[in-house]
Amino acid sequence: MSERGVLVIPEKVREDLGLEGKTTLVLIESGNEIILKRVEDVIDMFSKEDDVWKRLSNESLKKAWEKEDEIWDTIVNTKINL
Repeated sequence: MSERGVLVIPEKVREDLGLEGKTTLVLIESGNEIILKRVEDVIDMFSKEDDVWKRLSNESLKKAWEKEDEIWDTIVNTKINL
């Protein structure tokens, strides 16, 4: 890395990974690590996670409906308009 923070990916690594001059990379900070991924791979990763979020949302809704009376009481008591 240069003093200005510019990263250079060696030619052999670029060739091995199929990275071309206009490839857009995403820098991901994870703990003490930096991960570089192609933007397409990140988008694909998030699209697959969509199913995970839907399942979590469904589980949350199930739990909420199990407490339906408690939730409605909270809404009425805090005067939240639906």
